[in-house]
Amino acid sequence: MKYYLQDIELPLHLGVPYSERVALQTVLVDIFFSADATKGSQTDNINDVVDYSTIYNTVKSFAGKEYDLVEAILRDILQELSSIKELSGIAITVHKSPFTDAKISVTATEKDL
Repeated sequence: MKYYLQDIELPLHLGVPYSERVALQTVLVDIFFSADATKGSQTDNINDVVDYSTIYNTVKSFAGKEYDLVEAILRDILQELSSIKELSGIAITVHKSPFTDAKISVTATEKDL
């Protein structure tokens, strides 16, 4: 099955200029992934599917960290999620609003590691 965990709020110190990085800013993180849910769909048992709270908590573990670039936080989250053996086809998008009237969204996949 394909899953889409979206709009995870992640407060970070993020930005190239120190003036942007000094205060926490919240970015939104979307996670796309595939996992085998055949057994879980038959048993209706959480132990037979990927528990997406694990993925959520993995992303939230980056809260408060400092990065210059969106690409760097993408890489770090992707590396952590790639270690979860049940997941495949992982893609991550980070949405940042550096302007009052626009946002930037950057997506990375396992192929980008």
